[in-house]
Amino acid sequence: MTEKHENKYSIDYSTFIKNVENITGLSPADLLHSYEEFISGLNEYENVENYSEWQYEFDYDAYIRIEIEKVVSNVELSNNTFLKQFKDKVELLDSQFKKFLKNGDDDKWWETPKIKFQN
Repeated sequence: MTEKHENKYSIDYSTFIKNVENITGLSPADLLHSYEEFISGLNEYENVENYSEWQYEFDYDAYIRIEIEKVVSNVELSNNTFLKQFKDKVELLDSQFKKFLKNGDDDKWWETPKIKFQN
């Protein structure tokens, strides 16, 4: 990597992390990890005894995707090298999450995700 590319890489890295933390209060890694944990928890639905409580927790935890959208749609990061990598990971996780949703094909589905299963 040339010095120019190394400098851009370093600047993009620092800028990405700083902006994500300023926007969401979380690091990019924490956002992705929380989203992964949230999705893996959806697989445990069959063991739920109290659907109302579970729905409340789902609604509360689903905020993480809204926080991710703030990063993905941030204009200041649009030309950042790391945003592309972040978006790729989010798209993969989105495809897993949408399997559980009634409205996964809607525009802005992440704002009000509707879970497929009912108790």
